[in-house]
Amino acid sequence: MPHITSRFVDCHVFRRRSDGADEWLVLRRSPGFMGDTWQMVSGTIEGAEKAYQCAQRELLEETGLRPKHFYQASYVNRFYLAATDEIVLSPVFAAEVGAGDEVRLSEEHTDFAWVPWQEAMRRFPWPGQRKALAVIREQFIEAKPFDPSCIDGYLDD
Repeated sequence: MPHITSRFVDCHVFRRRSDGADEWLVLRRSPGFMGDTWQMVSGTIEGAEKAYQCAQRELLEETGLRPKHFYQASYVNRFYLAATDEIVLSPVFAAEVGAGDEVRLSEEHTDFAWVPWQEAMRRFPWPGQRKALAVIREQFIEAKPFDPSCIDGYLDD
């Protein structure tokens, strides 16, 4: 029987252009496991780390970016890993960064692009990634975020 775990996080990164349009960061994975696929920032929770702390750490490690605002999305990505026979529940976060912030890729990725959300949807190979993006865009771009979704106050300086 598969077991249920929650050891990964997903973090979708967006910025607002001067004309008000939103752009989304997509990252191309390095060769190896799922190499050359496009994804958002993701990672594995370490030790006693909280999920939001992991997302913040992975954002900095993978892109060099620090968020202006950091949100917990009303969505948990879920998928099955046959190799370990586990059902994975991955908390989803959204990070808004400044329009001029520079991306510094880690060795985990070979390329990045800032794209409109429709293009990000086309590049993401997995339904859970696309669903998370749709939920985040609806929650934080199309509607005004409300306090319980924003976890800026939890971020370490």
